[in-house]
Amino acid sequence: MDTRLEWIATAAFGLEGVVARELARLGISAKAENGGARFTATCEEAMRANLWLRCADRVLLVVGRFEARSFDALFEGVRALPWEDFIGRGALSRQRQVRAQPADERARLSGHHEKGGRRPADGQIPRLVAGGDG
Repeated sequence: MDTRLEWIATAAFGLEGVVARELARLGISAKAENGGARFTATCEEAMRANLWLRCADRVLLVVGRFEARSFDALFEGVRALPWEDFIGRGALSRQRQVRAQPADERARLSGHHEKGGRRPADGQIPRLVAGGDG
């Protein structure tokens, strides 16, 4: 049996109920909420929703939840999430080889880098970097 995970189909204001009804037509039970519709589904069902939803913006996987009242708490919370359950070992090393500089520059200017100028994904989760020991 496939594992059921929590997903959110994001939607523009006012379309949350429409997205929940679209999911129901696909055989997926969902609850409309501010910003989209929340549902539990297998990866296959979520990918089918991603293909066939007409009013949703994106289909996002809920990887975890935590409270963060500061950037440091946010950073540590993101770092502690079980990324290895969804991203294979060494994936960050491969991704860094193809990232675009303009996006990094925009992130730096908008304050989404930590104090040292690196993004949380830049090798900060050693268990995801090839040869990482974390």
